[in-house]
Parts: sequence; structure tokens; C-alpha cells
Amino acid sequence: MSLRDQIHTLTSEHLTMQDGKPERVPSLLNQLDAAISAETRAGSPGGGKGLPIGTGAISLRQDIDWAARNEQYQRTGTDVGTLVGIIQSWASEQDAAMVNYLEHVTTDWCDRIRAIINPAKPPWRPAVPCPSCGTIYDREGNGPGMRVHCWAEDEAILPPGQWSAECIHCGAAWTSENMAWLARMLEVAS
Repeated sequence: MSLRDQIHTLTSEHLTMQDGKPERVPSLLNQLDAAISAETRAGSPGGGKGLPIGTGAISLRQDIDWAARNEQYQRTGTDVGTLVGIIQSWASEQDAAMVNYLEHVTTDWCDRIRAIINPAKPPWRPAVPCPSCGTIYDREGNGPGMRVHCWAEDEAILPPGQWSAECIHCGAAWTSENMAWLARMLEVAS
């Protein structure tokens, strides 16, 4: 996506595809603010325990605000204005190197916001030895070290032929073509 597209996604209502149909959604910054508000309401007296989304959402919002204001100050000598206004002002940037830099910054922000508002299902962590190093748990007891990526974006389980895996202990990785070891290891473990 271009810098202008990223800025639009961050700061303005935009279209996304949901179940094959276009749907209007709030800006990513507004969705992040909504996540913060939901956490605040859930954590209020009598509201029970707050949602775990809040701390990360608040921290990310502060990081984005600080970074945008700092960048604006470096570029213009002032950081006055709303966060949305500052980010939208970047759409008029003409210097190719700065446009490239700001594209990377805004892409990172979009990715980080999406990870908070739509967290991906974590990989499956079977307690089986790594076929490469034989480690299940490391010396500190961390583990299991195998990470099997078996979930689709919609959180449905993928067919086994589309899985991939890696060992956090030795760094070995497997793709769908060479994951027959997993079936064998699960048979032995059961």
C-alpha cells in the first residue's frame, strides 16, 4: 500500500472485505481507541476484570502518538495538532526517501494495531521432541519448543498439508512437504 493508502486506513473510515463483501469500518486509530475504551469500561468498579487488550492498546496508542509528534517536530519544528491531523499532513510529502520512510512507519503501525484488534490464534505447541535437536523443553523449562502453524486467518484449522512448523530451541523449520514427522511423533506420544 502507498503512504496515502496507509494514512487513509489509519485515520479515516475505509472499506474492507468481510465474507466477500465490502464493509465500511472505522479508522484503525478509532478501532484502537475503542479497544482502549472497552478495556477501561470492563475494568471499572463493578465491571469485573479488564480485558487483556487494554495494556497493549494503551501502550501502542502512546507509542504512535509520541513517534508521530516527534517525526512531525523533526520535519517542521512543531508538533502542534491532533494525531490524526499530523499523520494526514504527511500525505503531501514529496521527498521520495521520506515517503518511503513514512510508508514503513505507517505500515508498521497498521500491522501492530491489527494485531491488537484482531489477534491471530497462536501456533499449536505440542509437547513432542524436535526431530532435529530432540529437545522438548530447554534447560530453563521453557517449552514446548515446537510451534506448529495450523490455523487459517479465519481461525479455522488448515488441512495438514498446509501446516508449517519450527523449533524455537534449534531454529529448524519444516513446511507442508516434510511434516510427516509430526504424525509419527504424535502417535508415539499417545
